[in-house]
Amino acid sequence: MSEAFSIFANAVKAVVEYLCEHQIILDFEPQIGPKVWQLIPSIKPLFDELKLEELKEHEAVKKCLDFMLHEYFTGCDVDCEFLILLRLAYEYIKEFGCKFDDQKFKGLFDELLGGEIVALLENFELKGAEEVTVDKYRIRKLNEWEIKQIIKLGYANNLGLVVKPDLGLIQNIWCIEAQSDIDEFLLIMRLFKRGYVSRSIILKTGKRFSYILTKSYRASSQKLKYILKLDEVDSLRQLWNLYKRVKDKLPQELRIALKWFNKSYEEVEIEKRILDLAIAFETVFKDRRYDVSARKLISGDISKIRHLEKLRTERNFIVHQGHSKLRHEELEAVYLNAEDLFREYYRWFLEQIDEDKDYYEIINKAK
Repeated sequence: MSEAFSIFANAVKAVVEYLCEHQIILDFEPQIGPKVWQLIPSIKPLFDELKLEELKEHEAVKKCLDFMLHEYFTGCDVDCEFLILLRLAYEYIKEFGCKFDDQKFKGLFDELLGGEIVALLENFELKGAEEVTVDKYRIRKLNEWEIKQIIKLGYANNLGLVVKPDLGLIQNIWCIEAQSDIDEFLLIMRLFKRGYVSRSIILKTGKRFSYILTKSYRASSQKLKYILKLDEVDSLRQLWNLYKRVKDKLPQELRIALKWFNKSYEEVEIEKRILDLAIAFETVFKDRRYDVSARKLISGDISKIRHLEKLRTERNFIVHQGHSKLRHEELEAVYLNAEDLFREYYRWFLEQIDEDKDYYEIINKAK
């Protein structure tokens, strides 16, 4: 057996024995109402959280929680990981009783690490299709089972509204299904086109049980909705494949610039988004006067250069005077136009690297 299996088996064995010895009843089976998809209060007693706190101090459990934090469930905190261990123990007791056996546990362990990851998309809509696939990522609507699991796990708020079976499945509950690296693909979706797509919770699904892999957060409803049309999917595939081919060859400057772009994308305050995007441009071109470098290297289109000049001007106002003189709507337009140019120019650099051209030689041509 692998080291990972031994660590999990020892921890779950300790949890199973503790639960059975102290006669602690876990309640992981809340019921869904037959007419309205909401939780029906269970008549079973909930587990005693105070008693379970001492279980966290068990040597095998502490070792497993630390292992999970650094190896398998880096998006979870300790409480999230502990609930996963409790869930494994609960499923084991329900199926096999209180006597622990490694061979019986192996099926649950394989299901824990296997299965699919489903990330709920926020502020997103797919038009022209019920689902599309890009490489190993499948963009689709949540199915009925997944919606019920999310409600049972206490994350109904992430669905946006109550699901009523008599009205059919609620619309526009989109997700990405994959096995890993959902955030990296989401970043490329952001780099592909305008609009603010985000994700909230990530649901790990299995045949016997499911659990939440990351904490929940909600995207800003104030931002422009991300609409992916069916006739745009091939272009998204092309960008994703381009990124995959060159990502290991990207110079540090392009890696850092993409992080700043992503940071600007997630900021709520428009001034912070302006500053972060300006830093992304400065990093890409290795020049504070990135509008001049862009004109020399990529495009002399005056309208595009003026968008960059406006971004640089507003960045300077914010840095040196603490605020922009523009109204919010005007500043938003400056940001969106510059953001579109970042997408265009960053893709241009990806294409140059894909052709085995040297990034630093390209940059030096603008000096």
